[in-house]
Amino acid sequence: MNILQLTTTVLGGLALFIYGMGLMSEGLTQIAGARMKAVLGYVTRNRVFAILAGAGVTALIQSSSATTVMTVGFVNAGLLSLQQAIGVVFGANIGTTMTGQLVSFNLADIALPAVVVGVAGTMAARRLRTRAFWRAVLGFGLLFFGMNMMSHELKSLAKLPEFVRVFSVFDCAPSAAGYLPLGSVLGAIAVGTLCTMVVQSSSATIGITIALAEAGLINIWTAVPIVLGDNIGTTVTAALAAIGTNANAKRTALAHALFNVIGTVLLVSTFPFVFANGAGERAPAFFHLVNTSAEGDVFAGANLGRHVAMAHTLFNVTNVVVLAFFIPLLARICERLIGEGKSGRTVLLEPHLLASPELALHAATLALGDMTRRAWTVASA
Repeated sequence: MNILQLTTTVLGGLALFIYGMGLMSEGLTQIAGARMKAVLGYVTRNRVFAILAGAGVTALIQSSSATTVMTVGFVNAGLLSLQQAIGVVFGANIGTTMTGQLVSFNLADIALPAVVVGVAGTMAARRLRTRAFWRAVLGFGLLFFGMNMMSHELKSLAKLPEFVRVFSVFDCAPSAAGYLPLGSVLGAIAVGTLCTMVVQSSSATIGITIALAEAGLINIWTAVPIVLGDNIGTTVTAALAAIGTNANAKRTALAHALFNVIGTVLLVSTFPFVFANGAGERAPAFFHLVNTSAEGDVFAGANLGRHVAMAHTLFNVTNVVVLAFFIPLLARICERLIGEGKSGRTVLLEPHLLASPELALHAATLALGDMTRRAWTVASA
């Protein structure tokens, strides 16, 4: 098989992977829609419940982008306050790590059976929710079929010197003393950010990073900065959703971006602190933590896919634990940076709520009640 055929097969696998992820997320969102209103009830209690709600919803619908876009819509419709929304966004960053964990396991054997069952179920289903379930199963199958297809061909590409040279540009392998080159780290972060901005899904780019690591095209030293960039890049989706919304909705999108940028800066700032483990391997503390989080010695290139997924989870969980105490401060910073302007009013009929029909109906009911009260006031005057 020549390079063109290999590249085409890899891109085909990537297309199936991304399409399957979108299909699965769409189906799960439709299934979970009826529970979204109940989740909002918990969100209004305190920041811990807001974080748990964000993590739970995102793990359920397998898309942090969808959760943050809906959260921006909730704020714009007046269903959530700024601090509550920030808590949900924090939780979404934990929930999105579930996709990486799922992808890092070898489930290729059930991919095609899931596709067959998903197609049959979708064709036979009559109820909307049942059809959504089978669409999610179909998406699950396509996701892992595409992942397996992509990973298999990437291993072939990894044997070609041309492709190895491309991925060595931002190689972040440390020196003998254990120090990572800062320029390469920042370059890898930029690559992850740009790729996620293009794909509009951090889950997809995390999956691609895992596939590249398992194929031997990148090492753990390069994969971690790319994962950090993936987290930054995913904030663009919420920023686009906040265009034309009220001030608090824009502040929610800004808080999402600040959360990931601050977390990345804090983690990268720990890289100069190098330690040696029992085997004498010198590396920054975070990499030692990643090494102990899954089986195999990641410094020797063992079990890279699982270690990349664990690095993603460890970063987001740690980031939330550290920054959760500063949610009120982060809210005040966002309020200072984004004034009320001319878009301070809430919009009950918020278009982003259409992703969850039950919540859209709830918002329409609130809008109808508000309109009735206004009409009654005018009639009584």
